[in-house]
This record gives sequence, C-alpha cells and structure tokens, in this order.
Amino acid sequence: MRWATFVTAVLIIAGCSTAEKEEDGGKPFALEIRGAVVWVEIARTEQQRARGLMFRKKLPENAGMLFVYDNEDFRRFWMKNTYIPLSLAYIDSEGVIFQIEEMEPLDETPVASMRPARFVLEVNRGWFRKHGIGIGDRISNLAALYRFLGMEK
Repeated sequence: MRWATFVTAVLIIAGCSTAEKEEDGGKPFALEIRGAVVWVEIARTEQQRARGLMFRKKLPENAGMLFVYDNEDFRRFWMKNTYIPLSLAYIDSEGVIFQIEEMEPLDETPVASMRPARFVLEVNRGWFRKHGIGIGDRISNLAALYRFLGMEK
C-alpha cells in the first residue's frame, strides 16, 4: 500500500513539473528581423497566450514574447495586468510586419490588428525603433521558426 502511495505521489509531482514547463513556453527562440535578434518566449497555447507578459516587472533588453496561432485571423491585444511598457507587432504568415503599436502599461483598451495576423510579437517599448524595424520588414529566419514550432506555413 505504501509503495502505491509513493508511486502515485511521484507521478503527480512529475505531471506538475511537465505542466509548468509547458506553461512557461519552454525553450526560447532567437527571432531575427533585419539583422536584430530578439530571444522570444513562445506563447502557443490558449493559456500561454492569455497570460502573456502579465504580472512581470521587467523584460530583458533583447527579449520578448511571440504569440503563435494556427491560422491568420484578426487579433486584439490589451495590457491588462501588464506592467512593462511594450511595443507590439502584428505579423502575417509570411513573417511580414504589417502593424506596430505602442502599448501603455495596465491599459485595458483593446488594440485590434488591421488585417489577419498569424503572429504577434511583444518587446520592450521602442525596441523596433531602436533597431530600425518597421512596417514591411519580415522575420529573416521564418523557415527556422516554423521548424522550431513544428508547424507548416
């Protein structure tokens, strides 16, 4: 009986550990845009996308979060419970940035994409400007990103 209890406890702990790894997006990916590299956490599940960068107090200089969707659709983002001033880029399936927005901490006003997006990239406010990245620029290593995600274009 004790052995069964021990095995059950080990399995529960192992399950929690796996769930935690899935929640934090796992291994970061070095996303390249116009020669600039930003290390992104991947938010791919509904739970990861809902949490995003909420409750964090800081974000390293060349770090961000890439929200990944299975298809292109109109997206809406807000800054509920998000304390870091962010810049946000809506990106299509071809990796092209078509909209950049400056987001205010804790602002719950939704900011909608002007057209369907497959990806949304959040970085520290001003990161795009600092690196000379604008509308029409694209993810340089898009094929590697799709492979990393195990997705098709």
